Amino acid sequence: MGRKREGRRAKPKSATLRKLDDVEREWRFEPSAGGLQVVGVVVMSLGGLALGAGVYAGLILEDGSPTSKFGPYLLAAGIVLLALYFFFGRGGAQPIRVGDLGVGTEDGDDVHRVAWYQIQSVSRVEGALKLKPVGRAIVVPLAIHPAAARRIAAEAKARIPERCEIEGLGKPSADDPQVEVEPPQVTNLRCAASDTALSIEKDVRICGACGAVYHRKHVPSVCVECGRSFARKRSAA
Repeated sequence: MGRKREGRRAKPKSATLRKLDDVEREWRFEPSAGGLQVVGVVVMSLGGLALGAGVYAGLILEDGSPTSKFGPYLLAAGIVLLALYFFFGRGGAQPIRVGDLGVGTEDGDDVHRVAWYQIQSVSRVEGALKLKPVGRAIVVPLAIHPAAARRIAAEAKARIPERCEIEGLGKPSADDPQVEVEPPQVTNLRCAASDTALSIEKDVRICGACGAVYHRKHVPSVCVECGRSFARKRSAA
């Protein structure tokens, strides 16, 4: 008799198929105040004070003399400090979203997301969590986004365990804030199994684990991205 294979991976669990009008869950994380943010606030405050003092110092008294001869210097210092803050100090860490649609970063009113199936690896490097999709990596500093990093690690272990190599971050909090999520945009997407164009929203089916998208007529029995078998709902067939 042959020897049993050791170290065999557990068979992936099943996943449900979602439709675009199904309710999606997502957590939103604000960055913690780090050193750069504190410096930025200090620079902005000093710039505002210097600018205000410069304006006051440049006022002309009743006898025609200036309030202070240092007015032009204070004005210049205030402008320089505010310019430094504008160009370097205010671009701190962005809010992060984690949930059914993947991992996203906020840019004003826009959210730029990477789906779970698009992430090739999740690892911990030099005080940060590194997510590597196709293209530019996403780096989540643990000092600024500790709660987001814990949530990302937990979701990645559950959804794409073979691509996640994270230990020691702890469990995410049950009190992490949740927000409503708009349905994902499917424009220009194609079925992961058949390469069929997904132009009609009602034809879209989504893997509930990794977020891979399929045409409803070409859904395989097993997700081509995460390897889970699909527990089909009648509404998703």
